[in-house]
Amino acid sequence: MVGTDSPHIDAHFWLAWAHLEFPRYTDQDLEFKQSSLIFLNYNYKPHEHRLNLIRHMNARDLQNFGIITTKLTQIPHALGREIGLGDITVWQQHFLNITSETVFRQKPELIISEKTLKPLLGLRPFIINGSPRYYDILESWGIDIFDDIWPISNMRQPSVSLQSLMDRNHSIICDVIEILKKENLQLLYQKLLPRLQANRRRIQQLIQFEYQRLCVNDIELQWQF
Repeated sequence: MVGTDSPHIDAHFWLAWAHLEFPRYTDQDLEFKQSSLIFLNYNYKPHEHRLNLIRHMNARDLQNFGIITTKLTQIPHALGREIGLGDITVWQQHFLNITSETVFRQKPELIISEKTLKPLLGLRPFIINGSPRYYDILESWGIDIFDDIWPISNMRQPSVSLQSLMDRNHSIICDVIEILKKENLQLLYQKLLPRLQANRRRIQQLIQFEYQRLCVNDIELQWQF
């Protein structure tokens, strides 16, 4: 078995993919430009955890402080299925990337996808709409998860059910948006920029390492007969 949670060969395929396919952006391309856009939440497939977050945002009248897309929406923006960051003008205008990962589970079997790579390579602070275990993986990689700024530790706590876990974490994401409404986002971005650049350097190292390990070096298998 090969994959993120594999007991045999731990592998992160999207890191190897990014080495070959993810576009190279300059710092100028990624520069945050002051706007009224607090967050960007690209979705494509309307999974329940994505729709549940949208319901929470709508209930608190937060949907107009950013861009939310799903396959079902009809707005003139990318849906998040692009190889890179999509419409770079939209990317420049958002501060917080709400990263809608593929699954929202309490148990294993996850995959770190291109969705999480985008804010890391795109110099954006992020918060994850997905299994709390994504934070475990990122932390083990040495990625800054901004847990000193937002209550990420609360999002990582267990819950009695999957629905209660989603509702709690989606409420926290909405709380973060409420906080950012009162911030000078340009000043906050400049303060966080060295940490964002460190995240980019670290994920670039991991991308290079995983590509070398999976696509260049020989893979030795311990066969059992």
